[in-house]
Amino acid sequence: MKIPLLVATLVTVTGLASGWIRSGFHSSTTCEGRTANLRCPSGNFIWVHSAHYGRTDFPTCPHPARKDRNCGSSQDSLTEVRLACDARQTCSIRANNAVFGDPCFGTYKYLAVRYFCNTRRPPARVRRACENRNVPIWCPVGQKIKVYFANYGRTEFHPCVHPARKNLSCHASSSSRVVRSKCEGKRFCVVSARNSVFGDPCFGTFKYLMVYYVCIA
Repeated sequence: MKIPLLVATLVTVTGLASGWIRSGFHSSTTCEGRTANLRCPSGNFIWVHSAHYGRTDFPTCPHPARKDRNCGSSQDSLTEVRLACDARQTCSIRANNAVFGDPCFGTYKYLAVRYFCNTRRPPARVRRACENRNVPIWCPVGQKIKVYFANYGRTEFHPCVHPARKNLSCHASSSSRVVRSKCEGKRFCVVSARNSVFGDPCFGTFKYLMVYYVCIA
């Protein structure tokens, strides 16, 4: 297949792949307003398996405001926690509405995270495209794309230099879902880093799309 010439950036990092040796799952539950601290032993790295900010039961984090027990988005929560913690030995993230939004106004929430520690970090792939550009995503012959997660927004100052870079906590909640719908299971796909595709998560900030994926047979 002939791959079109498009403006994008390839970065080699590490990511989740099949065949990893896991050291067992760890659980972390943090009540609203407090800080979740995830950690692995020396030489191990955090990989987040699941995360949920909201409330799904009555006993956790006792509080008078516990009526809504069907509260929160696991996918949105997972994206935020992975951005903060994956591939680090330790990390901290606040369990509050400023980070995750308020999925159920008036309900006292908590952040529940499951993660594992791993000594191996096999190579994965990352594609980055600045706002209003296209990013090609591909795998070698015989392999298919498995999207780990994606973010359209801005979390760092330096990528995609532009005067409008003040908001560094900008995430489009639809990022992973949109990229998976376009690319999952394919050998090649193209995604546009545009507000018309993902919505505008932070008006006035120049954004970029980051896609983290692996190639599987």
